[in-house]
Amino acid sequence: GSTSGTATLTAITDQLDDDGEAIVVDISSVSGANSVAENGTQQTTVTITDDDNASFTVTQTSGSTTVAESGSTDNFTVVLGSQPTGNVAFSLSASDSSEVSISPSTLTFTSSNWNNAQTVTVTGVSDNLDDDSVTSTVTVAINTGNTADTDYDMLDNQTVSVTTSDSDTASFTIVQTNNSTSVAESGSSTDTFTVVLGSQPTDDVAFRVTAGDISEATVSPDTLSFTSSNWNTTQTVTVTGVNDDVDDGSVNSTITVAINTDGTGDSKYDLLSSQSVTVSTSDGDTSAFTIAETGGSTAVSESGSTDTFTVVLGSEPTGNVVFSLSDNDSDDSEISLSSSTLTFTSSNWNTAQTVTVTGVNDNVSDDNVTSTITVAINQSSTADTKYDALDNRSVTVTTTDND
Repeated sequence: GSTSGTATLTAITDQLDDDGEAIVVDISSVSGANSVAENGTQQTTVTITDDDNASFTVTQTSGSTTVAESGSTDNFTVVLGSQPTGNVAFSLSASDSSEVSISPSTLTFTSSNWNNAQTVTVTGVSDNLDDDSVTSTVTVAINTGNTADTDYDMLDNQTVSVTTSDSDTASFTIVQTNNSTSVAESGSSTDTFTVVLGSQPTDDVAFRVTAGDISEATVSPDTLSFTSSNWNTTQTVTVTGVNDDVDDGSVNSTITVAINTDGTGDSKYDLLSSQSVTVSTSDGDTSAFTIAETGGSTAVSESGSTDTFTVVLGSEPTGNVVFSLSDNDSDDSEISLSSSTLTFTSSNWNTAQTVTVTGVNDNVSDDNVTSTITVAINQSSTADTKYDALDNRSVTVTTTDND
């Protein structure tokens, strides 16, 4: 009793990127109620719309990919958007292999594992350069030579941006032997320190090495040069003590190690501040004076004979040193002196000055007489405080009687 009927067509998902398809439905073998057969066929065309796309998705962990030069890692994943009709292969490459490495460098998807995400590990690479954080690119590209699905074969590349944080700093380190630098004034006494860079420079790095007081210490060499090849090899500076003949105690001076901007091509090293080394130069001089008697003693006779002794300083004074000479022969009846004062300067300090003692005739039969000559610092006329504090010295004189 019905004059119409309904046939339902249901689309079946296949997950293949096979575009839209048209099918033809045949309606045939119609028979009437009076058993009169209606032969012939009518057709209906049905269009099936595809909902799958040949594509692939790259997903970064936390939405970004960041590694450090220390060798830390980060990941991203790759997965297909539809089931391929044949294998789909990818090639992965890093734009800067000095900043990152990737593993694996190839991925292969099949019609079985196409919807299982595959992981790519990115590892930071140390380059020893102070180059701040560097952004490079990892490219994920279809390997057309190994891909059998023509729809995938035509896909464009995708990229992952990777930031590599830097672990290097433009710097230099000075290392002193035994953590200090000490020399003596002998001139043969040396000590050393070393200089080395903290990172590989992009160009030559030059230093000037300057001694602050060349009367106390000198340096060798006075220039240093590092390149991108020898930057991590320490270079040695030798410090030598200098004799100055002055009783000035141990003296601290400064050696400055500074970037020579004229010879340095790396802009980051060009901006570094100088560093200094303190050098202690121990003194080899003593404020003193020496009296030398001719023949080891001083003797004269009343006949007017003479004898001599000399006076000389033991170190270069910082100012004039004046001596007063006196004897206990208050009436000058036994001896007389050629000079009552001696003056030494920073120029003649090491030249001995001679004092002549002359016997005096007194016409008295007083046997041999012993007198004492006192050599004393004249403090009011002496400018060197260390000489000013020296004790008196004496010379004993025997005057032979001739009466």
